[in-house]
Amino acid sequence: ALRMALDFGIPTPAHSSALNYVDSYRQEFLPANLIQGQRDFFGAHTYKRLDKDGTFHTEWATAEPRPMVHSEESADSPWSDAEDKGERADRDAAVPAGADRGTLHPEEQTDLKPDPEEKGERTPESTKKAEY
Repeated sequence: ALRMALDFGIPTPAHSSALNYVDSYRQEFLPANLIQGQRDFFGAHTYKRLDKDGTFHTEWATAEPRPMVHSEESADSPWSDAEDKGERADRDAAVPAGADRGTLHPEEQTDLKPDPEEKGERTPESTKKAEY
């Protein structure tokens, strides 16, 4: 039954995980990411390779710290109508590399104008459909 589900692309996470666990006992070599995860978790800092003799040690690169953004609480009501109201961060957020204005503001592109219904407005067609 599990094979048929996998053949048809039906997700079976619990069964698949259990089957993969049992299959790992039959394999001579385990996946590298599993070995690396176990080394990191249990604190083993050295490893051996199949293609070279000896023992190896890798210093993992440290991740850069994420920028901290601080916001001050606003005294305005949450539903004030002014566009310039609300909380302001003390610095601008970083725009992802490769993101252009069309990605950040798709409504400004002429070929991607949202329908009135997407903006929360009702079109005459939707009004006719809603009247019973």
